[in-house]
Amino acid sequence: GYQEAITYSFVAETIQKRLCPDVLSVPLTNPIAADMAVMRTSLWTGLLNVLAYNQHRQQSRVRLFEIGRVFVGGQEPVHVAAVCTGTTLPVGWTSGTRALDFFDIKGDVESLLSFSKLDSQFRFIPVDYHGVLQAGQAAKIETATGDPVGWLGALHPSLIDLFDLKGTVYVFELEWQALSRADVRQPRTS
Repeated sequence: GYQEAITYSFVAETIQKRLCPDVLSVPLTNPIAADMAVMRTSLWTGLLNVLAYNQHRQQSRVRLFEIGRVFVGGQEPVHVAAVCTGTTLPVGWTSGTRALDFFDIKGDVESLLSFSKLDSQFRFIPVDYHGVLQAGQAAKIETATGDPVGWLGALHPSLIDLFDLKGTVYVFELEWQALSRADVRQPRTS
């Protein structure tokens, strides 16, 4: 049920600092707009703006993902990220209206990790504090050797206010390299 979004690599510096306070943003010499003054260090910035756009147009169930480059410390790793809010299923005659929860998005991440040959070696570590994620509904995703590969959880209420969002919003972001070891089956040739 996720829809792909493609957002700008240029973001507002003030919002980027709220989402990634410990990461130094790369400023643009000649930005095309004041709200596009730095290179993104997380895909969440653009995805949360698209989520707000959709909610302001009466869309209560939204699931978006993006695969793209982020710009951190002179490197340009590829990440995959998602935002979602609303119910687990679209409203219909035969479907219920249960709201998404932490375990729904964790299941989505586990499904994504299952494409990797090493899916059983990933673990979810609960975290008490992450400036972007809500306490008690946040986890760090790492390999069995302790290498961090991403985050997942409920967006902190202060950021829901900042982006003018409604309801509980769940997010995740992973390094694509962690998933790039996927064992994709090739079709048989006769």
